[in-house]
Amino acid sequence: TFPLAFIDGRRRAELSLWAERPATGERVPGLAGAYAVGAVTINPNGSADYAGVRVGRVAIWGAGHVGDISGSGYRWASDSIAAAEPDLLLAHLQERMRQAEGILALQAAEAGWYVMLDGPLNHVRSLHALVAGYVKTHLRQILPDAAHVLVPTLAIGERTRMYALGADRYTCYTRVGNPGPGGSPWSGIARLEFPSSPGIDAVASRATEMA
Repeated sequence: TFPLAFIDGRRRAELSLWAERPATGERVPGLAGAYAVGAVTINPNGSADYAGVRVGRVAIWGAGHVGDISGSGYRWASDSIAAAEPDLLLAHLQERMRQAEGILALQAAEAGWYVMLDGPLNHVRSLHALVAGYVKTHLRQILPDAAHVLVPTLAIGERTRMYALGADRYTCYTRVGNPGPGGSPWSGIARLEFPSSPGIDAVASRATEMA
């Protein structure tokens, strides 16, 4: 057993914005949004607790525009992107949330927690041996055909063998729950990601324990 921290986040678009540039009359789109990240920590033989909760509010502007906004006792700090498409403003809010999750994950790992981070490890600025990624959606095939078709046959608590994922990560699939009536065979399947730096034997042992 080991101290475990599950880290996740949530983001919310709160208000569509626009700003007008006086010199040209050009309208610049913006988005006021909020995100929150936090952890549920579980000590060995102990209870689950909330920890590390952080909230951010940002006013994301397109076309490089900047400007804080405030109202109703809240303040949204200025952020900007070069593009002007509203969909990209929302994507940037999602990215800010993911970055905050990654920062919290590293801080928890440095404090000695074994971290299960929602999503892949792409948004962790430096891979840490105690941080694992937990991926719930499976939009692309990662394993060879022969191994891919066997993933839905896993029983709860079982995992596949480990596979290299690029030059710095290992990955495997595990079943955490059974599909409900009419569910996809892939329902209840999660993919785990681990930094490869501890070595394949240590990573495989941890993957088994996590599964």
